[in-house]
Amino acid sequence: SRPTSPVTDQPSLQPQFKPILLAFGGPGEEGSLYRELQLAGFTVELVDLLIGGADHDLCKPEVAAKYLRAAKEGCFSFGFISSMCKFFSIGADGRPPLFTVTEPLGIANPPPEWADYVERGRTMIYFVRDLIRALHASSTPWTVENPARRHLQGTDAYWEEFASWGTLW
Repeated sequence: SRPTSPVTDQPSLQPQFKPILLAFGGPGEEGSLYRELQLAGFTVELVDLLIGGADHDLCKPEVAAKYLRAAKEGCFSFGFISSMCKFFSIGADGRPPLFTVTEPLGIANPPPEWADYVERGRTMIYFVRDLIRALHASSTPWTVENPARRHLQGTDAYWEEFASWGTLW
């Protein structure tokens, strides 16, 4: 019989993946992309105001800079950017279309009670743009989930009532 091989400090043959960045992924409920990736064995860096509060407030320059720097340095294996539902969802009760097909960066003269909201939305839009650029600069693959374009007649997504509501990508 052969003696047992000694334990060595050799690296694991299992591949080591950097975390997946999941931006605007929601609270991570059962069945969510976040949970499914975890169940599949991936490490996920979830950034969403709904779960991280002020530490995930990407409208704060220092918070945004942290994630942009990590993306540019190649700290993630993949970047998945969910749509910012808050700003583009047609399901927002009581909110007028503030980001439209003709003004996807926000309407020029929002009602005064919506001005701060539109400005916050623009900040998030510019963050997503910068995040895409940072991921691209580090050769990190990325994707953006996009709200449906409701204005394209002849498509399954067409919805006359919401045809003026915009989407970015």
